Amino acid sequence: MTPDAVFARALHARCRGAWWRRPWRVPGRIHGAPPLGMHGSDDFCMSTTRSIEGRWQRAREYLRTSQFQAAQVQLESLRAMAPDDARTCVLAAQMAWHHGRVRESAAFALTAARIVADHPEVLSATVEALLQAGEMAAARALLDRPAWRSMVDIEALTACAGYCQDFNEPAMALATLDRIAMLLGDNAPLQLFRGQQLEYLGRLAEAEACYLRCLRLDPGCGRAAYWLARLPRQKILQQLRPAIETGLSRAPRGTHMHAAFEFAQYHVLEALGRYDDAWSALVRGNAEMRVLSASDTPRHREVIRRLMDGLSSSTLGYAKRNPHGPCPIFVIGLPRSGTTLLERMLSNHSKVAAAGELVDFTHTLLWSADTRPISSDAFLARLPALDWSQAGQRYLSQTAWRAQGKSHFVDKGPTNWKVAGLIQAALPQSRILNMVRDPLDVCFGNWRAMFGDAYSWNYDFADLAEHYRDYSESMRMWREAFPGAVLDVHYAELVREPAAVLRRVFDFCGLPWEAGCEDPSRNAAPVTTLSSAQVREPLHTRGLGGWRRYAVQLEPLRQLLQAGLCDEPVGVE
Repeated sequence: MTPDAVFARALHARCRGAWWRRPWRVPGRIHGAPPLGMHGSDDFCMSTTRSIEGRWQRAREYLRTSQFQAAQVQLESLRAMAPDDARTCVLAAQMAWHHGRVRESAAFALTAARIVADHPEVLSATVEALLQAGEMAAARALLDRPAWRSMVDIEALTACAGYCQDFNEPAMALATLDRIAMLLGDNAPLQLFRGQQLEYLGRLAEAEACYLRCLRLDPGCGRAAYWLARLPRQKILQQLRPAIETGLSRAPRGTHMHAAFEFAQYHVLEALGRYDDAWSALVRGNAEMRVLSASDTPRHREVIRRLMDGLSSSTLGYAKRNPHGPCPIFVIGLPRSGTTLLERMLSNHSKVAAAGELVDFTHTLLWSADTRPISSDAFLARLPALDWSQAGQRYLSQTAWRAQGKSHFVDKGPTNWKVAGLIQAALPQSRILNMVRDPLDVCFGNWRAMFGDAYSWNYDFADLAEHYRDYSESMRMWREAFPGAVLDVHYAELVREPAAVLRRVFDFCGLPWEAGCEDPSRNAAPVTTLSSAQVREPLHTRGLGGWRRYAVQLEPLRQLLQAGLCDEPVGVE
C-alpha cells in the first residue's frame, strides 16, 4: 500500500474513532524505534519479541472485527509471556472497556503510559486507550514526548495530529501534519486536514488555499467543498460552483460525500441570493443524511428522564463546595445556539481560560459508576448511589491543567444540558450558563449544518422538534431542582446589548468586570468548532431571524415546535 493510502486509511480510522483498526503498513517503513523487548541479537530474544508482536497484531485485528473472545485469548497469552509489556496493558485496557469495567480500563491505560517506550504504534495506542478511559491529563502528557517530533511512522503521526486537535491545540496538529507532508508530499486528505487546523487558528486565507488544493487533487471530496463554502469570502463562490457540480456528478448518491456537496451547494446558492435553489439543495442533503444517520428519539427521551429520576433519588447527597483549584464554567445549550460566541467573550477575561468542547464530565460519570455507556441500563441503575464528592474530585483532577494558571476555565459542551443537574451535584462551586435561542432559529441553524453522524436528530423536522422539546423540558426541571444554579443567557440579548448581558454573566460567575470582553474578534485563541470562522468577525445581529427567508418552507417545523412548546414563543426573533 502506498504512503498516501496509509495516511488516508489512518485519517479515516481516526475520524471513526476506532483505534484498533488494522495498522496498514508501508513496506520497509522505519518505526523510529526497535520493537519492544528487542534489546539484543539473541535468537531466543528475537523469537520471543516476534511472538509478542504477532499476538498483539492478531488481537488488534480481532478487536477491529469484534471478535472479542479471540482477542481475550491473545490477551491471556500476552499476560503469560509479557505481563509488564505496554502492549499487554493497552490490550487489557481495551478489553476491560469492552466489558464495561471503566476503572479497570483506566488503571491498565495508566500502567501502559508509565512503561511505554517510543515505539510509534504502541505509543499511539496508549494515548488512545487513555483518552477512551477518560485519563486526559496522562494522555496529554504523552503528547509532549520528544519521539513524536522525530517519528516517521505515518499512521502514528496522523493519530497524533488528531489527538492534538482533540485537545484544542491545532498549532500542534498543524506542526505534525507538516511533518507528514515532508514524508508524503502532497495529497488531498492531508490538504483537508491542514485546512481545518488553519481555519481553527484563524488563518482563513491559508485554509481556503488548502481546501481548494484538496478539491483539485480529489474533485470528489465533498468535505472540502463544504468547509470551503462556509468561509466568509464572497470571491470564491463563483470558483466553487463548478467544483460542486463536478463533485455532485462524481460522488455516489446516498453517501456522506454526496451529501456534503449538497450542503456546500446550499451555502453557495444562499450567498448568491438564489434561495429557492438553495432550499432544494438543503432538502436533498438532509434527506441523504437522514438515511445515513440512525435516529432513536424514544430511547433518547427515556435516558434523559431516567437521568433526572436518578438524581432526584440520590441516596448519598451532593458534594460540598470545593474552594481549591480553578472554577469550571459550563456553557451549555443546543448546537448553533451561540455557545462558542459566549465562550469567546468569557475567555477574553484575564481570569478565564477557554478549554474547548470537553467530554471530561461524561467520562467522570462513567468512571464514577464504573460502567458504560450513559444510556445503558447498568449506568442508569447505579446513578442514584454515585458518590458525588468523588465525582467532582475526579473531574477536577482531569481538567485543572486546562485553566493554565487562571482562576476559571470554560467547559463548552453543548450537550451537557442533559446532565446539568449532575454537574451541579458533583461540582456545586461551578457556574452553569445556558445559551437560549429562538426555537425556530436554533433548529433551522442545526438543519442547515452538516454534523456528520454526531447528531442523528439533526436531519429531520420531527426529530429536531422532539430534541428541542427534550432540551426545553430538561432545563425547566433542572432549574426547579437547583434554583439559581443555572443562568439563562439569551442569544438575541447578547448580540444586541453585549456589555449589559456580559456584566450579568460575570457577576454570576464571580468575575470582576473588564471592558472590551464583549468583542469576540479580539480573541485570537483557536476555535475548533463549526463556528471557527464566524466568531472571528465583529459582533453582529445577522444571525437573528435567519429562518425568515425560508418561512414558508419551515412552517411545518414551526408548527411541530409550537405544538410541543405551548408556553414558549417560536419564531419571534
